Amino acid sequence: MEKWFAWIKNHIFMVILIMLFLIIGIPFIIYISFKIPAPIHLLEAGPGWNEGVVLGYYGSILGFCGTVVLSVLALYQNQEIKKETDKRTEILERQIHSPELKLEFATPVFRPHQLNFTLKNISDNLANNIVVSKFDLRDATGALINMPNNAVLSGNSLGGGESLSFYFIAGEIKGVNLELVFRVSCHDKFKKEHQYKAIISVANAKLFHANVELNKIQD
Repeated sequence: MEKWFAWIKNHIFMVILIMLFLIIGIPFIIYISFKIPAPIHLLEAGPGWNEGVVLGYYGSILGFCGTVVLSVLALYQNQEIKKETDKRTEILERQIHSPELKLEFATPVFRPHQLNFTLKNISDNLANNIVVSKFDLRDATGALINMPNNAVLSGNSLGGGESLSFYFIAGEIKGVNLELVFRVSCHDKFKKEHQYKAIISVANAKLFHANVELNKIQD
């Protein structure tokens, strides 16, 4: 159906000419045919068969074709409306069922030698296939500090209200005005991936002054 409409849009001038021929040209040809004497007896109209009857018959055919075309257009329009409605409903359901996660220190304060965290699902929606990336550590100038690390999780799925713990295998963090950044990803019940960016602002690693944020990356 969409291919037909695309063809009509690309050949609109030809379509207009065909419509004019069907509406005006053929009735005119029928009318003229009954005004011109038939060259042979076989082509002569029989009793009761005149231009009025033929034009009426042709008009009935045009009316029937018009009804069919309108019905097809109505079905196509309803189908398109349904597709759009289903698409919007799916988008709305995905937004409603998006997990909402919260990140906290597993210990009361930041421990530069023990990076333990708790990840909580504060929504009623499933967070599945949870993955925590390696972290990047940068100093006050934004320069990257080389520190090999890896995250170890106690689980990979969170139901509504559930939490899991994880920690990083890394060396001790030292310095002031540092920023530790990593990502958390998960899938909802529709298997759509959601990503979150964790930012740990460390004012002073020695004094255990740090702030943690977890922000959802917009889809």
